Amino acid sequence: MSALPWPALYATHGGIWLASPDGAVRGLGRGEAIARAAETPTILLNAPVTATRLGYGELSGLDLLELYAFVHPARFAVPTPAGLARARNRLGERAGNIRWITADITSGPRLGEFDVWHDRALFHFLMEPRDRAAYIANLRRILKPGGTAIIATFALDGPETCSGLPVRRYSPDTLAAELSEEFELVESVSHAHTTPRATTQAFQYSRFVRETTRQL
Repeated sequence: MSALPWPALYATHGGIWLASPDGAVRGLGRGEAIARAAETPTILLNAPVTATRLGYGELSGLDLLELYAFVHPARFAVPTPAGLARARNRLGERAGNIRWITADITSGPRLGEFDVWHDRALFHFLMEPRDRAAYIANLRRILKPGGTAIIATFALDGPETCSGLPVRRYSPDTLAAELSEEFELVESVSHAHTTPRATTQAFQYSRFVRETTRQL
């Protein structure tokens, strides 16, 4: 299979890069990136996030993430022991390639150390200060220095409850204040999540990098 004959555009909080079809990569400014993206077709990875980073809502292109989702559509699994069991059954023999963990994050489970921590809508259920403190203590123990923590919560204009339970809503700054200066907020995005009942929930996703000197 030959390479696609189109340029690829990638934007992060640290810069913007364009890869030509022959593999040459160079950095470019926001204005040029928007102009190049208008010259469709352009290969993108997660077009909505790229558009947010460029500040250009009309961005369009060939989204590889969308293509992957079409070829390998996600299947919903409730994050409970029963839900994980169903997910394991779906994978069959491939389930052995995954380490499956069911634990209470506020009870101090010994999970080892990892480079990435991803929390999608757990932290905002922790209403008690002692539970949030236990969560953050685990985050410090598990996330390696220099590691990345991605935490999604309801935004300040999000729902006050979820599944009948109360939640705490956050902005990127108030979430950063909870985590302390040991975790640097490097990026945040707003997200409107559409539920299976066709209602919309306002989320905020924040990405933090842990300082390289571990605080003991």
